[in-house]
Amino acid sequence: MKDSWKRDNSNMKFLSKNSGNKKENDSSEACKNDLCKLVYEGKYDVLKTDKLLHDHDLVFKSSKLNFEDCKLKTLSKINVDYFKLMLSDYSDRQICKLLEFGFPIGFHRNKESMSLLRDFKAQKEVLQVKNHRGAVEFPNDMEKYLVKELTKGAIIGPFHVNPFDHGIILSPLNTVPKKDSTERRIILDLSSAGGTGVNEFIDKDNYLGEPVSLTYPRVDDLVLLIKKKGSGSHLFKRDLARAYRQIPIDIGDTFLVGFAWNGHIFFDIVLSMGLRSAAQICQRLTNAIAYIYSSLGFDIINYLDDFAGVESPELSSKAFLELQNVLASCGIEESEHKAVGPSTRMEFLGIICDSVKMTLEISIERLTEIDLILLEWVGKEFASKREIQSLVGKLNFVGCCVRPGRVFILEYLIG
Repeated sequence: MKDSWKRDNSNMKFLSKNSGNKKENDSSEACKNDLCKLVYEGKYDVLKTDKLLHDHDLVFKSSKLNFEDCKLKTLSKINVDYFKLMLSDYSDRQICKLLEFGFPIGFHRNKESMSLLRDFKAQKEVLQVKNHRGAVEFPNDMEKYLVKELTKGAIIGPFHVNPFDHGIILSPLNTVPKKDSTERRIILDLSSAGGTGVNEFIDKDNYLGEPVSLTYPRVDDLVLLIKKKGSGSHLFKRDLARAYRQIPIDIGDTFLVGFAWNGHIFFDIVLSMGLRSAAQICQRLTNAIAYIYSSLGFDIINYLDDFAGVESPELSSKAFLELQNVLASCGIEESEHKAVGPSTRMEFLGIICDSVKMTLEISIERLTEIDLILLEWVGKEFASKREIQSLVGKLNFVGCCVRPGRVFILEYLIG
């Protein structure tokens, strides 16, 4: 296995040459040099990569999940000991083991699913891997992403060929624009056309033999907290940074979440953006964090990587600080620039909550957007199912603030 993972300065040229796609070759020199420096000037942990490859080999050959048999600890920064201490009475008895040994992605291995594996033992095979236009046309964003993910220890690579003793799956990369930002979000397309992707073999209704009962909190839940704390209560929120990208996966599943860029192979060792099971795993983690925070005497609701709390003006500053302390104790990185300190007015899940007026509002920008959509529908004779679903989704969003609208939407759906 170790012989298949080669690393030398001459081979690094593949980062900018020999790619079958000209636009990928045109990536900026600055980004390319950053990636080269990362790998060859000591910032890239070769020993860590060797260990992960070795650990994967052990888990894969065991034919069992890591937390069930090999129990090889992940290299994540999550403070598992703190979770164990604070979750001794928590209903989710597996969460600490999964944090310690990695979350299986839920891929069902059978004859059909394992037929997706390819050898990729020759460089020419790697060079033939195609990415989506969203990735190819934004090479600078892709290079920056690779540098960042390598620095954070979220991916392993680059490999010239498949480093494992068995086949792997390389899925196409894509990017989409981030809301209110010039940056782009990188996504691994695990749902390839024709239903032949990794996600096809991940059950959305079952995880590790247990039914998935994923329920997200609603704005109504925040309203209940505001009513509980009273008019003039303070609202606050904190967000996780790189939410999915902090959560380790079972090292035995690494070969399923590979991708290629400029003739080099990389693998995720954390949850992939685009993975079917990622949302319920993330919610499961933040549910545990919310439980820890609540055990300290504060109220909180969590929607994936967002935490929103409500407290009396006398205790709100303490509650806001304590949430920061809990996240830090968990070893979870916070997106500090997104934090909103105690205030009587705050936006959550796109809805503006005001604890003085006791109102829910939609921003002018969002209302304008919906008005324009409705104008497009005036006189429209035909519409696709997807267009109707999109419209209903927008109206349902407005219904969060206009309660009579909920009845209208419900009747529309039933009708």
